Amino acid sequence: SPRKINKANTLYFTIIASVIVFIVWGFIAKIDRSVTAVGKVIPESKIQTIESIISGKLEVIHVEEGAFVEKGQPLFSIDAIEIIAERDKTENTYYLAMARLARLKAEAGLIEELIFSEELHNNRPDLIEREKQIFLINMSEKEIVERQLAMSQELFDQGAESEASLLTKKQNLLQRKNAILESLSQTEDLLIDTKASLPGKRIRAEQAVLKSPVNGVLTNINFFTIGSIVEAGQQVAEVVPNDEKLIIETK
Repeated sequence: SPRKINKANTLYFTIIASVIVFIVWGFIAKIDRSVTAVGKVIPESKIQTIESIISGKLEVIHVEEGAFVEKGQPLFSIDAIEIIAERDKTENTYYLAMARLARLKAEAGLIEELIFSEELHNNRPDLIEREKQIFLINMSEKEIVERQLAMSQELFDQGAESEASLLTKKQNLLQRKNAILESLSQTEDLLIDTKASLPGKRIRAEQAVLKSPVNGVLTNINFFTIGSIVEAGQQVAEVVPNDEKLIIETK
């Protein structure tokens, strides 16, 4: 009958429509599935290991574990106080000898005018000013001694001063010049010695302060007690680089 045919057609079209809906839904719908796996998250670049190049006592921990650190930032100091003090002392002696040598050469007449090196200007301009003041005082004293000798010579020529007195003044001037030359020689030796030892002391002072090689997070600190002995080559901590892609390793 017509009613049975309509019911059959309706059921048929309903089934067809349902199939079509499921097919379309299958193309556009997202299916969430969870998978359980064992693994770890690691940075794409390598974790930076902080090691001590020298052996010594841990003096300062500059940063707490888990803190963000910048490249070049101090993290740990190992025997740094004594080492840095020794470097500073040698540096001071080096620049002092350099400035004094320039003054002594000018006083001895080995150079026409008092000139200081660019290195001294850049690092210790205070020593330059001090040596200039000493130079002016010494040159004034030299001028006085020379004038006294000239006056004594005139008096001696006139018979108004003894030869012994004149010779004493000449001797004083010669002793003064000899003292300048002796001091110049000693200062040259001191400058040579300090110049030879300074690079090594600078390197050692740099090694005494462990710095971060990259921007990142300080982690896995192995020493927390001030005074702990850190051996050369021993790992002190790690720095996980910042702003790096993370890789998930699973098994």
